[in-house]
Amino acid sequence: MSSSSQNGIEAAKKNNHKVFFMDYNKDSELIKFGIGDKVNTLFCLSNDFNKNLFLTLSARNLDKDLNIISQVTNEQEEKKMILAGATKTIDPYSIGANQFFSVMKKEKVHDVIMDILYEKSKISLEELPITKKSKFLNEQFSSANFEKNYDLLILGLYDSKRDKFKYNIQRISRKMKENDVLVVMGTKSEIRRFKREVL
Repeated sequence: MSSSSQNGIEAAKKNNHKVFFMDYNKDSELIKFGIGDKVNTLFCLSNDFNKNLFLTLSARNLDKDLNIISQVTNEQEEKKMILAGATKTIDPYSIGANQFFSVMKKEKVHDVIMDILYEKSKISLEELPITKKSKFLNEQFSSANFEKNYDLLILGLYDSKRDKFKYNIQRISRKMKENDVLVVMGTKSEIRRFKREVL
């Protein structure tokens, strides 16, 4: 058992949760645990996508009405998990990014953070709208390789159509659309070069 798993078990016990050890690869163990009978909701929260996928498939096969919530880390995993039978998916990266984006939209908080981080730094944080003239319009983010060609950190993408901030665009399979907004961090000169050559 890994140290992280052991830490999780100890934390669960400390918070008065019951802890069970079982082989989820066997349907008989899942049934014994209550899948298909007493269990109403199942959380698949392993950091290993394949483990979550297998458990989701097995549990859905045993109970068509079970509420299954599974962890994913990108859009492709989300699609696979939904097809496997998950009722809902959770992307911890998106949750964290959305919280950060919500905080940064508050002007005073934004100004304070910028003063702390960048007042005496050459690094700048900017929002860059994608225009209809963009060189990469209608191309997938995951294949653009921005960070390979530019000395920038691409923090994420604001999806204007869905009004949602997406973290880690290397894992975004959708195409770039006009009015999407890239959030980037780097030197002002490199950001200017990026805007000139890409946007």
